[in-house]
Amino acid sequence: VALEGASFSECTADIDGGGMYVRKGGDVALESARFVECTSGSQAALYIDAVERLALTNSQFVDNIASQTPAALFFTSSVATSGSLLRNTTFFGNSAPGNITILAASPLTWDCPLGYWMPNVGQLFGDLSGCNRLCAEGHYGNASDHFTSDCSGPCWLGHFCPEGSVLPRKCPAGTHMPNRRAANVSDCFPCAPGQYQPESGQEECLPCAAGSFSPNVGSAACEACPKGGVCEDAGAASRLVWQPCPAGSFNPNRGSSSSAACELCPIGTASAAPGAEGSETCSPCDPGHFAATPGLSKCERCFAGSYQNDMGATGCRDCKKGSYCEPGASRPLPCEGGSYSDKTDLSAASQCTPAAPGHIAARGSTEQTACGAGSFARGTRNEVCELCVEGSYQGATGASECTDADPGHFATTGATQQTPCAKGSYAATAGLSKCERCEPGTTSGVGSSACSECAAGTYAANPGQGQCVPCPYPLGSERGAVICSFCQKDFYLLQSADPIEIFSSPTDYCKPCPPSAECSDNTALATIGVPAGYWRASPSSAVLTACRDFGGDRAGEARCAGNERGAKQASRRLEEAGSDEYCAPGFTGPECQLCAAENHYLVGGDECKECAPRAAVAGRIVALVMCVCAACGLAVWAYSMTKWRKERYIGRVLRFADRAVYWYVAIGLTAKTKVLFGFYQICTVLSSTYSARLPPKYTSWTDNLDNAVSIDWSGFFLPEQCLGYGERLVVSALSPVVLIALLMGTGIALRLHVWRTASPRPKLWAEAALGLLDLTPAGLVLIFCFVPSISASIFRAWSCQAYTVSPPDEPLRQVSYMRLDASVECGTDKHESITGLAIGFIVLWPAGSLVLFTSLLIACSKPLRAKSPNALTKATAFLHREYEKTWYWWEAVELARKLVLTGFVLLIPEKNAFLRLVVATLVCSCYAVVLAVVRPYKRVEDDVLAVATSLALLLLFLGTNWTTIFLGIEERSGTDDADAVLGFGSLNGIVDTMIVLVVFALVFFLIGAVVAARRVAKIPKFRLVSTTQPPELSIVLGLTWHLFNSHIWSTGQDAVKVIKGELQQLLPGIKIFLDVDDLEDIGALEEYIRRSQVILFFLSKGYFRSKNCLREIRSSLEMDKPIVLVQEADPAKGGATLQALRDECPEDLQPDIFEKGWTHTIYMRVEEYQRVSLKTIVEAVLLCSPNYVNQSSLQLCVPGEPESQPLAFAKDTMLWASPANAGAQVLAEEIATTFAGLIVSTAEAPGPATHMLLYLNEDSFVSDERLAEQVKQARKDKLKIVMAHENDPDLGGCLFSKFFETTPQELIADGLYKSLARSCFPGRHHPVSLALLAKDLGATPARSGSVASVSRLSASIAEHGSRLFLKISRRSSATATTAGDGSGGEATVSVDSVEPGCLGGGGAGACLTSAAALTADATAEAPWP
Repeated sequence: VALEGASFSECTADIDGGGMYVRKGGDVALESARFVECTSGSQAALYIDAVERLALTNSQFVDNIASQTPAALFFTSSVATSGSLLRNTTFFGNSAPGNITILAASPLTWDCPLGYWMPNVGQLFGDLSGCNRLCAEGHYGNASDHFTSDCSGPCWLGHFCPEGSVLPRKCPAGTHMPNRRAANVSDCFPCAPGQYQPESGQEECLPCAAGSFSPNVGSAACEACPKGGVCEDAGAASRLVWQPCPAGSFNPNRGSSSSAACELCPIGTASAAPGAEGSETCSPCDPGHFAATPGLSKCERCFAGSYQNDMGATGCRDCKKGSYCEPGASRPLPCEGGSYSDKTDLSAASQCTPAAPGHIAARGSTEQTACGAGSFARGTRNEVCELCVEGSYQGATGASECTDADPGHFATTGATQQTPCAKGSYAATAGLSKCERCEPGTTSGVGSSACSECAAGTYAANPGQGQCVPCPYPLGSERGAVICSFCQKDFYLLQSADPIEIFSSPTDYCKPCPPSAECSDNTALATIGVPAGYWRASPSSAVLTACRDFGGDRAGEARCAGNERGAKQASRRLEEAGSDEYCAPGFTGPECQLCAAENHYLVGGDECKECAPRAAVAGRIVALVMCVCAACGLAVWAYSMTKWRKERYIGRVLRFADRAVYWYVAIGLTAKTKVLFGFYQICTVLSSTYSARLPPKYTSWTDNLDNAVSIDWSGFFLPEQCLGYGERLVVSALSPVVLIALLMGTGIALRLHVWRTASPRPKLWAEAALGLLDLTPAGLVLIFCFVPSISASIFRAWSCQAYTVSPPDEPLRQVSYMRLDASVECGTDKHESITGLAIGFIVLWPAGSLVLFTSLLIACSKPLRAKSPNALTKATAFLHREYEKTWYWWEAVELARKLVLTGFVLLIPEKNAFLRLVVATLVCSCYAVVLAVVRPYKRVEDDVLAVATSLALLLLFLGTNWTTIFLGIEERSGTDDADAVLGFGSLNGIVDTMIVLVVFALVFFLIGAVVAARRVAKIPKFRLVSTTQPPELSIVLGLTWHLFNSHIWSTGQDAVKVIKGELQQLLPGIKIFLDVDDLEDIGALEEYIRRSQVILFFLSKGYFRSKNCLREIRSSLEMDKPIVLVQEADPAKGGATLQALRDECPEDLQPDIFEKGWTHTIYMRVEEYQRVSLKTIVEAVLLCSPNYVNQSSLQLCVPGEPESQPLAFAKDTMLWASPANAGAQVLAEEIATTFAGLIVSTAEAPGPATHMLLYLNEDSFVSDERLAEQVKQARKDKLKIVMAHENDPDLGGCLFSKFFETTPQELIADGLYKSLARSCFPGRHHPVSLALLAKDLGATPARSGSVASVSRLSASIAEHGSRLFLKISRRSSATATTAGDGSGGEATVSVDSVEPGCLGGGGAGACLTSAAALTADATAEAPWP
């Protein structure tokens, strides 16, 4: 019995139990019961007899009356001696004979507060508000179920327990309690004198240790022995045991227990008082006294011959040398002047030794000292030596006389030796005290008697110079010169001047020899030697230009003969001469690059040959163009021949081309090629456009590549010098126009050829426009490739090479020649005619191509933004396909950037060529920043590559800035100045640094692009297997939603909400109509259907009975909308079999819905299976979008999905499929065939198997009784069991709940189904089931592969499934599968009525047919694709 909140009021019983009577029952539990004014003719308001247990909590017994005792409660138990509980229950005003309130014949435990108790049997009297009996004194109660006064037991040792104690209380410190059951604190015994107890709750007291005493009773601690002495006895009760330390010692500590605690006064001190408490009583010894040992009471006096000058000494010091010490001396006394001592034991002054003759001894000397060189002394006891007089010297020591100086030398007072005359001076006689100076212009050596002239290259302007001074840098002089007046070797004289002016400002007149030039002594500007391989524009110029080789081996040295004779001339006059004087015979022009003979051109850089006739060259060019066009046409025709791919030789080439195209598309090489090609196009114009003078080893290969891709058709057969630049410009600019026009004409001609045979014929202009669009992509590619190089050629009409003709100290004057035609001097009429022609071609190519690209992109703007592609957007895809839709116009920006960097900067005059570099650097900086911010490309690696190449270009232009500045400083000042300004000593150092930085930037960003691409590839989104990229969503112009969700609210709302959310995450940008989000007017359902591209019917119970759903169905069919059928198969969620759902459908709609081949899938809730269903929906939506309407199927994948992972078993794994488990062997072999490394055993016993496969269908544990025993034994042997739940009704699939009916209860109770069983679904969900089962068996990813390799794995799964199909007896006749009982899988219906097209009338829906599902079901025996 269990009652809660029961109330028994004014109840009456003639016998027992006025309110309630229970007898011979089980457990009785009353919660919050009230028994008020109940009357019993016998016993108790609540009578409980012979039950098992009673629980009475939070109840009340008020004013109850009984004729016999007790008044309120009577209780007996039939079986339990404990377990009955009375908690928080009150008894007031109850009446019975003897005032007995409760009678418990069996134990009834009260839930008492801690420290209380109540009897659990017997009688209780009067009013009771709970437990009212305290635990007895000397006892404690720390539980709530005490029923005696002893409660939890007697009080502990060292503790006391007053009445009602919950826990024992500790006796205080200074007391102890050796007995139990102490009731009060007064019962605790105090400690006796000589004892103590510092802790509370202890049984015994502790004796005081030696060094302490306790004079009082009940001490918690002992007193420490006083300072200055010790207490050696333990347990002392008085301080009379204290003994003082002896004299010479002290004790600063209290509580000492041994005489060893008395510390001795340290050495050097003494103390006479006993019982000292500190070291301050130890006084240091006075000077002249010492204490060598510790613990002395008096210091000793120093002995004779020793002393001590310090306080607190431990010994005396030996007397110092040169001194004597009396007894008790505090310091040594020095020997008197003229005496000395080298001993340390003298005690009187008389013991010092007198100094010998010829020596001196100062006061306190330890030895006598001989007089030094240059001095002398006579007699004994001398203290000071005398110096030699002027003109004499003494080199020995201890001498009594000085020697006179020899001739040619001089000596001063106190000299130790005679000194020779210094450089620039001389002395004619001996005994002199000084030397005379040499005359100006001469010099002398040390000790010379005469002076000599200065050598050549030096000078001496002042008298008495010790040496001739080298000429100031960079001047030279003749022998005996007093001034330097001409320039030395490696310098030249800039202009003639007075020698004094030249000497005063040598660097203003003498300039460093130009790089690579030769300058001997006394060389002038006009006489500078120009070596072979160099050329200068004028003898008045100091700039030498290295002659380029133009492809030859040291051809520049052969053409430019130089002018070595200039180095041998000494003239300082400036001589004007023509620049051709530096050229070898037969060559002329700047850098001698022109042939002197007419109609000749340069070959190999050092040879001139006659030009060929122009007519023959023109014929060759036309023949070459025709051959190239024919070759391209043949290649396209051969590639279109599908059957040729099976041929032996050409088939290999075509298959290789297929793979190349596949990888080209998959990797997205179009954008990468465009980025890198644009980078290359800009790099190759550094020299020609920006006048960058880089070392040939860095520019030769770029020049060769530039020539290879430049569109100068005449240059293939006719050298550049044979055709003027104006004529070459016409050919270069117009030949691509002719080629593109020919291409467009070919497209129109092909269309018109088909148009002639068409019936009925479309409009001629429309067909011609389509023909134009057919080859527009090829034309755009040609324009993309041609426009930078052609534009560069056009703008190079303003590209001139400047040569300096002015002296270094005058304003810069230069002469310029065209870089591409050195015969044309810039600024002349001939050059003006070329630039006029170039201006016209600027309108055609740079400006025209930019306008063309911009116009096409503007025309594509609306359909691209609406994601509704048309023929124009497809034809111009080359311009916008690689960019995000927001930045579809970026190709025009990229073209403008390339045109600015390769051409338009040439409009800046050549004299301001450095400004071109500044502009290019700013453009690259801004473009790199904008690229990093907007990220216009679809692929993240393309964005990274674009930023990387932009930064690399920025570094290249910065490096070119440095080289230009370096060369400018070098030409104006010298290499040393360039090194000091830029920190580079050579041009190669700058270029090498630039290349290293560029390579580092490219490698760094390349690694970043790979990492970014790998990260993006792992984001769970739908991707095309062919490209590994998300598909491009598009929609027919005029429509709003890609997908319309038609469902019934009661059974489909949650599912379609999930479908919409998952699709928006996995396919960003998809627009899906859902009533709760988009429905504004229920009357406009038909309009919503019209504005949707694909309609999804979510089939669940009641769907076909909904009026609004039928409106949506009929509207979709009337408008020929493509349909996707999604079936809810879970009966618990409103699902049903396909047949049951068809039965609900009106008969007139059944053929159009269930017999038209619409794509059909089952809605799954497990993520791995759900994504397969979502892929089916997305494939159907994409196949009806304009971008993919012409395709029959699309292979999609999601990164990380199980079926796309190439799994394999890394370690030996053996799977046991029991013969008693029907279907297990086939499934095990299917897994082993699909995933490498798995071994299948079908023996009667598991043997060495590592896993057991338990295949669960409706026949499991029913068809063969051995299976249950085998499963029991496997669990006993700890063999891991992997369970597979079949969901295909054709293979006995059933709901999992059925297994709880067919499985032996013993296995269920043992926890067989505590582990997860993997569901096995048919159709497109089947590979997921196989992959999950393989993972449960321990399979791991075999290797990291691409999405394409993953798709091949899925195909292999299907192929293996087809081969295994014949082994499954129950899978023999299905050509289409249906999810009959809601267990999962997919269903497809007859495809006989499907016709091409999905957006027009007729048989709509072919675009929605999934080739991966319908084709496999319709053509193969395997029931899954």
